[in-house]
Amino acid sequence: MAYAYSGPALACVLWLISLSPPFAEPAAASSSGSVLRHNLFVQIDPERHALVATDRFTIEPGPAQTIQLSLAPTLQIDRLVLSPSQTSADDGGRDLSFDVDHQSAAAQHITIPASLLGKGPATITAYYHGTIHDPPKEPRHLRFVTPSETAGHIGPEGIYLSSETQWYLDVPESLSGYRLRVALPSGWTAVTQAKVRSSGSCPAALCSNRDLILTEWEAIQPSEALTLVANRFVAKTRDWSSKEGQRPAGHLSVFRGRAAGGRISRCDCPLSRDVHRPAWPLSV
Repeated sequence: MAYAYSGPALACVLWLISLSPPFAEPAAASSSGSVLRHNLFVQIDPERHALVATDRFTIEPGPAQTIQLSLAPTLQIDRLVLSPSQTSADDGGRDLSFDVDHQSAAAQHITIPASLLGKGPATITAYYHGTIHDPPKEPRHLRFVTPSETAGHIGPEGIYLSSETQWYLDVPESLSGYRLRVALPSGWTAVTQAKVRSSGSCPAALCSNRDLILTEWEAIQPSEALTLVANRFVAKTRDWSSKEGQRPAGHLSVFRGRAAGGRISRCDCPLSRDVHRPAWPLSV
């Protein structure tokens, strides 16, 4: 179905579904432990395919002598800081030593001696930066049945970060809660599996560019993965609950791009609870 539009445009409807059952099933524990929660601040530059991030996460060490975390191979850790307590400021913490293994093409593995963390949950702040640039590829099957394929991408045509992207430090199979703040250029809108709490100019203390818009979401319930989609969206939401008590949040997002004939094309592109590949913008 096509709709008239005054300028070159392309629109796609993305439904980002997050199911929050009344009782989450616990994930199998890893010998490295489990990440209990993330507090993420991410500044994204679409033109440079780049991000700069801070993740203050709380981890429960496992029985192993080391903690092994995974991260995208194109991201670089600048510092890991261990906080004296879960509520203390980072300036009272101490830097952690760590080893990095780049042998896997899919991810780098960061190893921390468990003895450095002490007993019980530990809070670590990771400072890291880098690029995520895996442009969507045409599907190997029918184009209008199978979505484009990518492990994750940041670019002027759109942003897609998922569990496959490994855009934040994590221990496999962790069931984590999330607090998320994202800074993007003015005119961009980000969508994730929670309601927006606030959105406005990014404070100078956080962002290097005053033109960035900072969006913060409500606390995100424990999940095995966090997905972020962003573009020049016009976003609308609708709440719904099933008879079983599940409450997915439907995000209707329409973005502008190029299309032949100066018209908008519309497609319904559902993202399921277990998201691995995006329903990327279609060319006309």
